[in-house]
Amino acid sequence: MYNRLYNQRSPKIFKPILEYRLTNSKNITTFKNDITPFVYIFKNLGNDNKHSNNQYKIYKSLESDLNFRLGSTEADNIMKNSDNENHVQKSSLLQVQASLKQNMDDLFLKIGTDNIKYKRVHMQYLSLSLAILSPTLRLEYMKMRITDK
Repeated sequence: MYNRLYNQRSPKIFKPILEYRLTNSKNITTFKNDITPFVYIFKNLGNDNKHSNNQYKIYKSLESDLNFRLGSTEADNIMKNSDNENHVQKSSLLQVQASLKQNMDDLFLKIGTDNIKYKRVHMQYLSLSLAILSPTLRLEYMKMRITDK
C-alpha cells in the first residue's frame, strides 16, 4: 500500500514521517492522522495544478485505504494487559463525581461560594465531569476558561 505513494514527486516531509511511523509507532490511526493534513493541503491548492491534483489523489487514496483498514479491524480498540493497571471503571468515576457533588452542595450550604474550599471542590467536580461525560479531547480543556457569565 505504501509503495505506490512513495515516489520522487512526494513532498520531502512525507518521507521522514513515513519512515518514523513505520519504524517507531506502528499505530495506523496516528499515521492516518499524519496524512490527513496532506490531503487538505493538496485539495486546497486547486485543480488547475496537475502535480498537486495528482498528489491529492495519492494521499486521499492512502487515507481511504487506512480508513478501510481501521474500520475492518478492532486492533486499536483492544485493551492490553499493561493498560489494566491504569484503567479505572467509569462507574467508579461516576461515584467520585457524585461524592464531589454532595461535598460541593454541603459546602455551599455551610460556607457559601466565596470560600476557597468550595471553589476547589467545585473545580474538581467540573474537571471530572468534563473528563467523564464528554468525548476525549486530549488537552483542550486545559485551555478552556470557565466564567460565571
